[in-house]
Amino acid sequence: LLCLKQQFDTTSSAGRMMVTILVAFGEWERESTAERTSENMLARARRGLRNGSSVIGLAPDPARKGYLIPNEPGKTIVNVAFDKYLETGSGKAVTDFLNSSGYRTKRSRGKFTTSSVHYLLSNRAYIGETEVNRCNKSKDQSALPKKNRYAIVKAVWPAIVPEAKFLAVQKL
Repeated sequence: LLCLKQQFDTTSSAGRMMVTILVAFGEWERESTAERTSENMLARARRGLRNGSSVIGLAPDPARKGYLIPNEPGKTIVNVAFDKYLETGSGKAVTDFLNSSGYRTKRSRGKFTTSSVHYLLSNRAYIGETEVNRCNKSKDQSALPKKNRYAIVKAVWPAIVPEAKFLAVQKL
């Protein structure tokens, strides 16, 4: 550590104490920034805005941060996946069908996997909803503080899958 106005010796007890205090202030600032970021993301999610990346069929709106707009090629893929799942009842069959039909994901490798199809088929963004505190979904909600409880809120973007079709897939 270099101090321009004072003699600062980190080999003495007073110097080590100053380093400890400075490190504590740095840690406090880092934690404060993390808390503010988490609270802001939670507030955005409660307003129905998207915090994460875009999903197939919905692209980020360049004019409004947190909004998504439907895109036709992706919208087709999503609806084909939902229809195929209702037809077959199998995530593996949907995965094989999408890959053999030439449909691709946004990832660099482009191939659908069973887990990516499962995520697609269970993503509430497709019916114009967003999940808040999804990681707490399986926990006892009454035991959690109100701000940490799982919730489903209306999103600011339009649905691209009919709700009846989405619910039929979830039931199956």
